[in-house]
Amino acid sequence: MAIVDLLLNLIGLVLLLAWRTAGRPAAVRGAGTLLSNLKPAESRPTKRWGYLVALGAVLLARPVLYSVAAVGLNWTPMIGLGSAALAFRADDPGRLLLHSLLSFGWAWLIAQAWATVLIALSALEREPEGWSKLLREFLGWLGRTPIWFQLPFPLLAAGIMWAVLTLPLASLGILPRVPALPELAAQAAVVGASVWLSLKWLLAGILLLRLINTYIYFGNAPVWDFIHRTGGILIRPLFWLPVRFGKLDFTPLIATAAIWGIWTAFELGLARAFARLNL
Repeated sequence: MAIVDLLLNLIGLVLLLAWRTAGRPAAVRGAGTLLSNLKPAESRPTKRWGYLVALGAVLLARPVLYSVAAVGLNWTPMIGLGSAALAFRADDPGRLLLHSLLSFGWAWLIAQAWATVLIALSALEREPEGWSKLLREFLGWLGRTPIWFQLPFPLLAAGIMWAVLTLPLASLGILPRVPALPELAAQAAVVGASVWLSLKWLLAGILLLRLINTYIYFGNAPVWDFIHRTGGILIRPLFWLPVRFGKLDFTPLIATAAIWGIWTAFELGLARAFARLNL
């Protein structure tokens, strides 16, 4: 069911992106993407809001699905916040609805973090303009702010979300207690930093896809050019390593291992810090 929850969150993010880009020029919608094949909606303004209606339907229907699955599969709905985890009772429709909203909210913050990092990397080297515009459209008003504000925003938003929801979650028994203000601030900082834990999947995925595309031709779609350029920026600090043997280049593999190791250590450190704060 965790995979189903992830897929439903991804569907929700695609619907949100479709809502933001509907009716925009094709360059903004991103050449070579699924959204670029959607028809413009300038002549039917109400069609754009249909994506939000569909998103609301997904979020509202998910608790019904989970209530049935929880009984049949003996499954407990949970939300992993990196260093913290929240468990929800499956016999309470209100709590399942809260789970659905918070799960999508966390996925949205992670998607924002990914988008801001990709925008920051693309600023270091020329890349297909459509992708940059598409990412900025997904971010909405945040995409029109300076990059120094975009990068820490998901961290700050996650920390504020934790601080605001601590009291209601504790009153529902989802959290054990309401911490003192200094402890709450420390917890919010740890949860906020946890937004960046998922970046190891993004960065490692880009590097591995770049490595595969180096030896296997998948066509000239703009997405592959974007992956190649972004992966090139990530391995740039390792160009000095003597790991090239003829046509074989192991730099992406070494960069992937380094990123995975650093982020895993970061993840363990945050988990231990959060556990100490809950003692």
